Parts: sequence; C-alpha cells; structure tokens
Amino acid sequence: MVLRRLITFAVRFNLVIAATLALQGAYLDAVMGGAGSGPSTLAALALCVWFVYTLDRFVVHPEDQAGAGVDIHVARYIRRHQLLFAALLVAAVATQIALVVATPRLFWGLAWGDLLGATYILQFPYLPCRLKSVPYLKAVYVPAVAISTMLLLIGKQPTSLAQWVIVAGVFVVFVLNTTICDVKDIEADRSAGIRTIVNRFQLTRVLCTVQAIALAALTGVLVLAWHDPHSWAIALTLVGFAAVVSRLHVQPLPGVLFYFLVVDGMNGLPWLLERMAELGKIAY
Repeated sequence: MVLRRLITFAVRFNLVIAATLALQGAYLDAVMGGAGSGPSTLAALALCVWFVYTLDRFVVHPEDQAGAGVDIHVARYIRRHQLLFAALLVAAVATQIALVVATPRLFWGLAWGDLLGATYILQFPYLPCRLKSVPYLKAVYVPAVAISTMLLLIGKQPTSLAQWVIVAGVFVVFVLNTTICDVKDIEADRSAGIRTIVNRFQLTRVLCTVQAIALAALTGVLVLAWHDPHSWAIALTLVGFAAVVSRLHVQPLPGVLFYFLVVDGMNGLPWLLERMAELGKIAY
C-alpha cells in the first residue's frame, strides 16, 4: 500500500517521466564519450521535461473532457491542485533561469526544449492550429524534440556511424513508447476527435507493427553498431520493448501504472542496464 502510494505520487507529479528521460540523456552522453552530463545538465534536462509534461497536463485540452475517469489520471489530479502546480511551474522556470546563470551553455538546450514543448501544447497566433491536434504528429514530434534537447544540453553530437545508429535506436524506442502510451487514452482521444495511430488502425495490427519495428531497429544496431561498447544496452532495450508489448496482445488495458512505469521506464533502461553491468563487474 505504501509503495503504491509512493509510485502514484511519482506518476502524478511527473517525476517518473522526468527521471527516465534524464537517464536517457545520461546514456546518450555516455555513448558520445561522457563528461557532458554533470549534475547541472541532468537537472536541467529533468526540469525541462517536467515543465513541458506538467504544462501539457495543466492546460485543459478537448480530449481531457472525454473518457472514463481513472484514479491516477494525472491531468485531472493536476487541475484539482491548480494553485500548487501553478506555483511549481513558476518555480521550475525560475530554477531553469538560475541554472542558465550558473551554466550559460545550458541556455540553448533549455530554450529549445521549453519553446518547442510549449508550441506543441498551446495555440499560438502564428500557427494555424494547435500542433497537438495534428493527426499522428505526436509519435515523431515529441521524441524528436526530446532527443534534440538532450543533445543540445550535453553539448555533443554523434561523430561516427555507430553513434548515429545508437541515437536512432533511442529515437525508435521513444517513438514506439509514445505510440503505445496512447493505448491508455484510446477512448478519450476517439471521443474528442483526436486521431492517433492506435485509434485509427486496428490495435492488434499496431502492436504487431510496433514489435516488427523494434526488431528491425535491433537488427540495424547489431549489424551497424555491434562494435560500439554501448550498443548492447539499446539492443536489449529494443528486445525488452517488443516483449513488453506482447502483454498488450493479451490484455490491452492492464492499468495505467503499466504505461507510466513499465512503458515509460523503457526510455531509461539503457542507462540502467549499463550501470547494472558496471556494478556486476565491481562485485565480481
């Protein structure tokens, strides 16, 4: 009971997604030589992710008006505590400014992530529509913005084919993660007229396609980046993702915690696998 309450707290306060994407950034930094993901960089990345995801759930969207209520529903929880989360959003912006003052090189990464995140969520006068309402855009836009923000914050770009392949593997995991996480909102999105891949196409076909893409990406990593010491972690993550999706063939709606913890957790798995391997070597 206590553990479930702690997990629910972490999910409702968007701490899980912020932590897993910070770990994803740390993994990408390790792939490109390390030394770029110091505490300030990881804190900036986690804050940027937390700010964008919380802002998205703080703002009332048409799709939030439909669908069955769920205990842990993050957006509804955040809006029930509007004053608290408004203060936290302001504090997140202030903390990002403080980080930029202390470490000026973080400016472009934070500006890029916050601006493109807000552009996706909010309706701006220079855009014909809210980007979030564009059919199927989310699956590619969110991962592209997140990974480009990570690279800007750590201040490194891939310099070899193997590194590009690993970054592409991380991108594929994130795209598939975003697609599968839409399953939990399938009825709400359909009722609100929001077109996503999972409510446009037959679910079984989508799940099989996701698994096929994961295994195709795995093949690419094994063929093109096998010699890179970091490739095995993203390869195992792709295998793990295909295995996790298998559960949805049997039980399409296993509960929201499955999506928030297991599916979202796959983003941070490569870093965790590398740390576990290091601990194993030390213990041995």
